Amino acid sequence: MPRSDVIARPTLPAAADAFRAAGHWRDRTHLDDLRDELARDPGRPLLVDRSRGGRRVLDVAAVADGVERLAAALARHVGRGHRVAYRLSNRWETVALFHACGRVGAVAVPMPASLGPAQVEQRLAATGAVLVADDDGGGLLDLDDLPDGPSVGTGDEIGPDDVALVLFTSGTTGTSKAVLHTANTLVASTRGTLGALVGDEPARVMTPSVATHAIGVMTSVLSPLLHRHPAVLDDDGAPEAVLRAVRDEDVTHLLVGPRGYDALLDALGPDGTATVPPSLRTVALGGAPLARGVLRKADRLPVVLRIHWGMTEVPGGGVSRGQEVPGTSWHTMGHAVPGLERELRPVEGAAAGHGEVHVRGPQVTVGLLDTGDGRAVWSPRDDDGWYATGDIAAHDETGELAFVERDADEVKGSSGMLVPTGEVEDLLEDHPDVDEVVLVAHHPGEQAEVPAAVVVPVAGRTPTLAALQQHLRDRGTTEWYLPAHLATIDRMPRDANGKIDKKALRSFVDG
Repeated sequence: MPRSDVIARPTLPAAADAFRAAGHWRDRTHLDDLRDELARDPGRPLLVDRSRGGRRVLDVAAVADGVERLAAALARHVGRGHRVAYRLSNRWETVALFHACGRVGAVAVPMPASLGPAQVEQRLAATGAVLVADDDGGGLLDLDDLPDGPSVGTGDEIGPDDVALVLFTSGTTGTSKAVLHTANTLVASTRGTLGALVGDEPARVMTPSVATHAIGVMTSVLSPLLHRHPAVLDDDGAPEAVLRAVRDEDVTHLLVGPRGYDALLDALGPDGTATVPPSLRTVALGGAPLARGVLRKADRLPVVLRIHWGMTEVPGGGVSRGQEVPGTSWHTMGHAVPGLERELRPVEGAAAGHGEVHVRGPQVTVGLLDTGDGRAVWSPRDDDGWYATGDIAAHDETGELAFVERDADEVKGSSGMLVPTGEVEDLLEDHPDVDEVVLVAHHPGEQAEVPAAVVVPVAGRTPTLAALQQHLRDRGTTEWYLPAHLATIDRMPRDANGKIDKKALRSFVDG
C-alpha cells in the first residue's frame, strides 16, 4: 500500500472492537475533551508557557482560542488528509498546533527544533507534509501574528481511528521509520501512563521533553485535558533551569529521562536538601534503567521515584507504583498499563530466561513506514498484533519483566533520543578516510550515552573525530546524530554467522 494510503487509511488491529468494549478506545477525540473543558471550566489554567524567556499562563479558553485561530490559518493552506509539519521548541503553539491540525482533519507531523535540515527534508518527503511553522521563522504561518478568521467547521475533523500524529524513530534497525498513531492509541497511552502517575490528585506536571515527542504529547497536550492538571512548558532544558521552573511553578510531578535526572542531582549537590523544590512529590523516569551510581545520589532529591516504560511505537507501556521491592522490575519496566499484553520470546544466543519483549494492545502504533521508500514495515495485522520492541528482559522474582539490555543496534544521542545509526554510517562511509564504520553506544559516565564511531581506516589514512563530524555537518545532519567519540580498529569483529559483533564493539569503545 502506498504511504499516502497507509496514513489516510490505517490498518486497525483485529481487537479494535474489544479495545472499545473495554473502554481503552473511545468514539471521541481530544478535540471533544477540549470542548468539554471549555464548557465546564474555561478559566482553569491549562498551560504555563515559560519559553523564550517569558511567562504566560493560558487557561482553557485561551488555549481553545489559540487552537481556533491556528485552525483558521491552517485552513487557508491545508485540509482533510493533508500532513502538517512543524519544527518548534516547548511553547504553547506546539501544543495548540496538534489540536489545530485535528480541527482541519490534517495529520500532525511535529519535529524537534534541534533536527537538522537533512532530516527535516527527509521527514517532509517521507510523509508528504508541508512545513507550516519553524522556530527559525520558516513555514507558511506567522505564529506571532495569527489573524482572526472565520471559525472552522467540525465536519472535517479527524476521527478517533484516523491517524492524528506521525512521529519518527530508528527503532531496532538503525534506519528512520515513521510511526503512526491515532487519537485512540494516544489516549490509551496517556491514560495508562499519566493516569497511573497523576491519577485524580491535584497536580502541576512538567517534562523537559518537547511536545514534538511522545512523552511531551502525552504530558503537555493530552493529559492536561484528560486528568485536569496544568502543564508547565519551558524551552531551557538545563538542570538549573528545570529546577527553577519546578520551584517557581509549584510543579508536583516531573517526568524526565535518567540522564536528565542525573544532571538534576548533580545540580543540587551533595547537600541539596536545602534547595529541593518543596512542591515536588514525584519524579517519573523513562528511557533507560538507572545506574547504581545515580541511585546512590537519589537522596539529594527526596521524592517518590517512579519508572515509566515505553517507546515511540508504544508511548505508554509500563509504570511502577513507587513502592516495589528494590531489585525487582519497578526500576526497569514497571507494571503493564491497562490493556497492554507483554510477553518474552526466545532470542538466539540469549542467556537462559532472557527473551525479547513483545507487546500487543490499544497503545501500540497502527503502522510503521520506512522513510526511504515509504513502504509499510509493520502493521497491527502482522503477527496477530504483537510488536517486537527490541528490548531484552527476564522475569523477576515477582513475575514482572526486568530489563536486561537494549538491542545492540540502538544508540542514543545527547538529546536522549535514538540515532538512526544506519543512515549515519552510510554518510560516514563516503568519507575518504573511512573503509568501514559502525556506530555504537559509548558510555563516558555511569548514566551518560553518546554515539561512537568505530572505524576501519582506509590504508594509509588517519581519520579524526573533528573531520568526521564536519563531514556530517556539511550534509545537514542533526547535531546530536554526530559521533562524540572515535575508535579505530584493524578489522570488525564478527560472530559465528558472519555478522558484525556490536556487543564486542561496545565493550571495545567503553574500555
